Amino acid sequence: MFTGSSIVTGSTRAAQNPEFLNELTKAIGLKEKEEWQNNNSTLHHKVHLFEIKDVEHEPSEILSKLYELKKKYRDQTFVASATAGWKTKKTIPLGGIISDEQKKQRMDEEYGQSFSLSEYSTGTNEIELKLRVAREAQKIIIKEKGDRKVCKVTGGVRITDVEKHLSKLGYATSPNMSTLQFATFAGLTANGGYGPSRELRATSTNIIKMKIVNPLGRELTLSDKRNPKLFKVLRDCHIGVCFVKELSFEIEPKFLMKRHNRLFNDVPTLRNEMTKNNFIDEEHFIAMYIPVDIEKNGDHFPRIRIINLKRTDELPEDIQTEEEELNTDYFNLMETEIGEEAIKVITKHKKFNKYSPFIHKSAAIKTYGTKKESVEINYSRKILHPFKTYTDEEIRDVNFLIQVENVEHAREVMLDLLQLTEDRLKEVAKEKKYPLLNAFGRYLKGIYYPEGEGGIAPTAVEKEHQSILSFEFVSYEPHAQTKEFKDLVISVQKYLDSKGLSVNYHPGKHFPEDIHTLNDIYKGKIREQRLKNFQEAVYTLHEGDIEFSTLLSSKKKEFIGLKEPRQKVNFEELEVIHLFTKKQEKDTLQAIFNCAIKDEELHAATIKKVEKDLNKL
Repeated sequence: MFTGSSIVTGSTRAAQNPEFLNELTKAIGLKEKEEWQNNNSTLHHKVHLFEIKDVEHEPSEILSKLYELKKKYRDQTFVASATAGWKTKKTIPLGGIISDEQKKQRMDEEYGQSFSLSEYSTGTNEIELKLRVAREAQKIIIKEKGDRKVCKVTGGVRITDVEKHLSKLGYATSPNMSTLQFATFAGLTANGGYGPSRELRATSTNIIKMKIVNPLGRELTLSDKRNPKLFKVLRDCHIGVCFVKELSFEIEPKFLMKRHNRLFNDVPTLRNEMTKNNFIDEEHFIAMYIPVDIEKNGDHFPRIRIINLKRTDELPEDIQTEEEELNTDYFNLMETEIGEEAIKVITKHKKFNKYSPFIHKSAAIKTYGTKKESVEINYSRKILHPFKTYTDEEIRDVNFLIQVENVEHAREVMLDLLQLTEDRLKEVAKEKKYPLLNAFGRYLKGIYYPEGEGGIAPTAVEKEHQSILSFEFVSYEPHAQTKEFKDLVISVQKYLDSKGLSVNYHPGKHFPEDIHTLNDIYKGKIREQRLKNFQEAVYTLHEGDIEFSTLLSSKKKEFIGLKEPRQKVNFEELEVIHLFTKKQEKDTLQAIFNCAIKDEELHAATIKKVEKDLNKL
């Protein structure tokens, strides 16, 4: 697999004092930097990595030592970040796997490592030390509290780990889990993660107790009874201002769910159907849009999948075994890696941008399947996570969390936004520009606090009856930097402004260009008070000593609003040059051909185009 060469002009990372690094190495055993990535390669750089083997003691010890050293070496910007992720080097190439054990090992490398979303808001260029709970130190414990069952997990534990463990024991998590099953529970609390549930609030509202370590290395327990004000503020979104050691939440006996999938060709077709049948007015709702065949107005592959989910007593005909699941995942991984060689170049090389429609169609087929309508019944852990990925190439996503009055209001807004998106994508496709990978919407009950309470939960609402329509754009990183993608985001902002709608943004994802700090989001009496509550909680955690914070980079302080923002960086001025050899171009075309030929009839036009370009080389 190749990526070509990249030259980036400009750097914001400050040089560290060698004496400081020496002392830190002696204090905690700091290792040399290594390549690390988190969440679809969005962060991919060299870092100092510390794998925590003792969750009970090491987080406190590390942060305490780092705090003392920062006070001694006052000019050091060095900060830590509680994180998930994986080392980028894959030890077993897919082509070299000859046994089921090797297959499982490679699957563990690819899917077994976790990620959290919190780093987007931490100012990555200044973060030097990643604190990650090692796999062997992660724990899942089930306890009885009266007639309730409670699950306790340590930092680093993923949603999928908990759900698999509970399922074997006959239990399940609540059906408002995040649809990103490889996210960690601690990562969800960092950003207010949520699932697609009309009657249930964000996932974090299930939590009944947290154990955290503050930036000075002191442990705190948060619950309704212990530090209740901090608990209410930090439980639903803390953006990594503390280290989460442990979370406790209620569980229930495992249950079956039915998932109904429907495919629609385009937005007008969906609008026509939803005037008769409002799919949002169901127990769970997800809409995904991929701009397949965006140049076409007639017959084309469906662009939209609507998913409704609900509990059921119906028994499925069969349930996939763990072995079948591993084989399916392995096949998907093989297919992904074949396509990934092509995607890396298609998204970075203007010459190959014309092949973006092939990515869209391949992604749609992989995610949607080809049946116009299908029904699945399985246990909730299998049904609640309907997203698949076609690559782990770098992505950028902007998530609008829109306060709506009811399901009819949500339907109107979502269909308008999808139509706006489709119209703009058709327009720029005339110039062979394809800025968007997908858009998707979800609907959930908002978190309501009485006036002036709570923190910066992204799914908070200002009136008790309101809900949240989540509308999100996802694009490959190079395409997200284009004028076309930025104009698409701006057009959504203008629409929401014209309708007078209140909007939050997911702090674990990317923001529109005019959003630089939380102050830009939390405007108005109630929202300003919630931001103030969060800022006060940050000061409380630091015991007033923000200057030598072990967890807050200068950029993160700006983001929270603890100091004046620096001058905005215009990233378009940082020149990024991608260099590809003739061999890499040829290999890319061959990779596209290898993917397309698997369905020759569906990708006939792409195959002809590839053959023509190969002949030119």
